[in-house]
Amino acid sequence: MKILSIDVDWVQSGLHVEQLNKVFFTKVKDVSEIVFSDHHHLICDVLKDENIILHNIDHHHDIVYTDEHIENIKNNQIKSPHWIGNLIYQKRLKEYHWYKNINSQFIRDGYFGEKLLLDNDITFKYYEKLDNIMKEKFDLLFICKSPFYTPGEFQLLHNTYFDYCKINHNDKVKEIERRINVHNY
Repeated sequence: MKILSIDVDWVQSGLHVEQLNKVFFTKVKDVSEIVFSDHHHLICDVLKDENIILHNIDHHHDIVYTDEHIENIKNNQIKSPHWIGNLIYQKRLKEYHWYKNINSQFIRDGYFGEKLLLDNDITFKYYEKLDNIMKEKFDLLFICKSPFYTPGEFQLLHNTYFDYCKINHNDKVKEIERRINVHNY
């Protein structure tokens, strides 16, 4: 399964909005499923396949950041800062293409995240422009709001994309239930 995942926290300026709109409105037409959620880790609720090819537009790599995240991964506790680490640890991810910002924190050398990638023979590439994504075709489009990381004015993009899809692609849209009063990002 080939997935395009968009975390709206990638957006940091009006230029980012323009670039993301180009990707979204081009790719939304051709996917067979469109899923919306507030939190990125909830994508795992719809990912049932192995050999996943993931293209992730995100300010964060979401592999692992802290020792607590390592324990979460080993105990199959899936949260937003390490949901990709979970997929790698479960041997479900074949390729990971990360579309990051210039100021995104990279994977720490010699740390658990790097070891996960190397030990599991994952194809890992990162980009600071969205150009390469335009050549790709996807089965699933996932869009998350990440309310703890995305400034309010850019969270409106998530809402706009959702409204657009409900009007124009309602037969392909699924919304993962929001978890109220849960700070399990």
